Amino acid sequence: MVQSRISVLGRQPGRIGQQRDPSKGNLFHTTIPRGGARILSLSADAAELVAGVVSVFAQAPCSPHSLQVQARYLVENPLHGEIDEVFSVSGQSSREWLGDGDCQILTGVFGAGRNLGFASVTTEPGLSAPAGTQLHIRAFDLEGNQPGDLPSLEITGEQSAMFPWEHQEPTIVEMCLDVPGTGSDFQLSTIAIGILQKGNNVQWSDEGFVHVIRWRRPSAWSDSGP
Repeated sequence: MVQSRISVLGRQPGRIGQQRDPSKGNLFHTTIPRGGARILSLSADAAELVAGVVSVFAQAPCSPHSLQVQARYLVENPLHGEIDEVFSVSGQSSREWLGDGDCQILTGVFGAGRNLGFASVTTEPGLSAPAGTQLHIRAFDLEGNQPGDLPSLEITGEQSAMFPWEHQEPTIVEMCLDVPGTGSDFQLSTIAIGILQKGNNVQWSDEGFVHVIRWRRPSAWSDSGP
C-alpha cells in the first residue's frame, strides 16, 4: 500500500518584531494510506477569533500535488460548550496568494437574501502591510459589461472580514492588490465568503476564486484582452 508521510505545522501570530521558531513544540507527523485521510484538531482557549496558519508539507517521495487539504473553523459557545458556527475553508497553495499586482476574479450571486464578501490576512502572521496597500476592485455583469469601478479597500494585513458589495444580480468582481513602493514581498491570503439568509437562518459557504492573474495584463477583463 502506498503511504504519504505528512508534516503539519501550526503557526500562531506573534507580536510584530518578536523572533520565534514556529516549529518548536508545534510540529505533528502522520502517515496517510493511499486513498485515506487523517483528521487533525487544533484548539485555542480565546475570547475572540484566532488568526493563524496551518502549513501542510508532503515528505519525499510524495508530492504536494497528491494531497487535498480541507479545513473547518468551529466556534464554540463559551457558556455551554456547544458549537455555534461551522465554516469550511479550502486549502491554499502559495500560487493562490496575492502579491503586488496580482488579481483574483470572483463570480457571485447577490440579492434575495444572498450576499458575498471576503476575508483576508497576511500570509505571515503578525506582519503588517506597507502603508497605503489597497485592493482595487472592479465589477462586471455576466455579459462582461462594466457598470463602474468600486471604491478601493485599505489592507492592513490584519485578519479582517468584509462585505463591501450589495449587488442585486449575479456579478463578476475583480480584486487587484496594490502595494506601494518597489521590492515588497508582502503577500495576502484571501477567501471568499458566501451568505444565504432565509428568515433567521444564515448559511455560510466557502466560495471559489478564479486563479491569480496579473494586473493590467491582457485578459478577458482588460481593455487589451481578447
